[in-house]
Amino acid sequence: MEIIDTNFSYTNLIKRDINLINTIILHHTASTTATPEQIHQWHKASGGVGFGYNFYVRKDGKIYRGRPTQYRGGHASGHNTYSIGVCFEGNFENEKMKEPQKKSGQEIVQYLKDRYNIDRVIRHSDVNATACPR
Repeated sequence: MEIIDTNFSYTNLIKRDINLINTIILHHTASTTATPEQIHQWHKASGGVGFGYNFYVRKDGKIYRGRPTQYRGGHASGHNTYSIGVCFEGNFENEKMKEPQKKSGQEIVQYLKDRYNIDRVIRHSDVNATACPR
């Protein structure tokens, strides 16, 4: 599995104790297509410090590293201190995930579960009022 670094510039990131990480939260972009750069700009434009997810899985199966894991994420209000955010390109309210993306998603989730000893994988909608993901 290859993880592509984005090397985004951030200001005011908050360090966290990675030993507290116990959950992976799954997201979707709610748009048919989106580059990592677009998401970084969207998150900055909405008042965040930039790309809020820790990992991003494109439809072609490529995996991108977003916000470094040692910093608190910006992806699930009230749950960012102890979670890793994995976002999938697409709007899964009206489209289905294709095999390359699904396979890469399974790989990154398994890698993170092993790396951080995580046994809880949930949807964004399990912790916040959202349709992300269905």
